[in-house]
Amino acid sequence: MSMFKRENRYVVFKRKNLSHAQGKVLHSVESELCPDGNVKECLVVEHDWPCYDAAWNMIVKLSEGKFSDPYAEIKQLRERVKELEQNLLPIENGKNRYGLDVSYFRNAINRELNRSLANHKPDELARVLARLSRTADESVMFEPEFSGNFAIEKKRIGYYASCIESGMNDGQASLLADIYAEQLRKGGES
Repeated sequence: MSMFKRENRYVVFKRKNLSHAQGKVLHSVESELCPDGNVKECLVVEHDWPCYDAAWNMIVKLSEGKFSDPYAEIKQLRERVKELEQNLLPIENGKNRYGLDVSYFRNAINRELNRSLANHKPDELARVLARLSRTADESVMFEPEFSGNFAIEKKRIGYYASCIESGMNDGQASLLADIYAEQLRKGGES
């Protein structure tokens, strides 16, 4: 395939740069200069336009049979980027969108749980998981599902604090908080 070479194929006049007389002369010979088969319509890109070099590059690609619409390419690339972003693997370093230190948990899980669980004693495994849970969000440990006593104690402390805030002395608040905790242990909540 031969190398692309720029050729001086066309003569172009910019109408606004012609005098009235020059325009009349050009108009009078226009039909003689454009017999059937010659270029009647074209696109002109002036040398001082920002797209001038890009237009030449597109003409070169066209002459090599490699032309593709750059806007279509950009659209395809944007769609590909969107697809890749949707399929991204989760981050493994830094914090996730909830503020969780992902690298800490990934390292701890790899260190503690990627060894044979056959060698873990139940209390060791429970401690590993409890530490991870407490580090992620210790309030979860107080949920009744995980420990009724912890949840009751947390509620007792909250009840005690509200009694103190209402003006009770320490002895009264402690007594009422203990009664409240005992009711919770028996399954009632008031």
